[in-house]
Amino acid sequence: VARFVSDTLLVTVVINGNKLDDVNLLIDLLKQKFNKFGLNLNINKQKNNVILSNNFVEVYGENKITLSENGIAYSINNRSFLQINEEIKSEIYGKVFDEIEGGIVIDAYSGAGLLSAMMSKHAKMVYGIEIVKPATELANQIKKQNGISNLQNINGDCSVELPKLVEHLKNESKISIVLDPPRKGCAAKVIGAVKDSKANKILYISCNPSTLARDLNMLVSNGDYTATLIQPYDMFPQTKHVETLAILSLKKAN
Repeated sequence: VARFVSDTLLVTVVINGNKLDDVNLLIDLLKQKFNKFGLNLNINKQKNNVILSNNFVEVYGENKITLSENGIAYSINNRSFLQINEEIKSEIYGKVFDEIEGGIVIDAYSGAGLLSAMMSKHAKMVYGIEIVKPATELANQIKKQNGISNLQNINGDCSVELPKLVEHLKNESKISIVLDPPRKGCAAKVIGAVKDSKANKILYISCNPSTLARDLNMLVSNGDYTATLIQPYDMFPQTKHVETLAILSLKKAN
């Protein structure tokens, strides 16, 4: 598994044993091609379709790359998720920033918190919810690194934390909810909490058209919301995969 960003290469070799033979030869070959690189091992002895385990071993060189995007400094390593298509990602995020300007934002399924941090520059307050603890820790590192005061990262299940947050913010007049779930889409309790919130805007970023269609159908089922944008993006050219941004707006009472 390799990642080359900002003239730095991070390489992770996945093995099903405890050591890699000829590791010094690999290091020498990498030195011939790259001025800055890091080599890690990932020991995965499980017999399943999961590529990376949680057992990383640093072998040589760099272990992270520091980047800056939309005024937010952050670091990535071999464990970090990073969208590979910068141009398309910027288009999607730009539309999100335009929609949330000046209000309160809930970022459900917020991952390592990069989008939450970026949105803090456009919003009054941002709440990120993420179930994976190491991802929330990374989000808090980004928050601290950039001195962000209008951001709270919550570690927990969206099905549990989102209803509580919606209740806490029930008296706020301008709320947007950003949904960026895994391929399986949103849990039923998340959909219910979003509908109960009466948020002004729902911005749904999806990598799976099937679960997106299912969830949008549930979100508009009671007639409170209307879809104002459903825009597919060719995030992964020459593949069958597509990224989609859907924007729902709360209908004004008659």
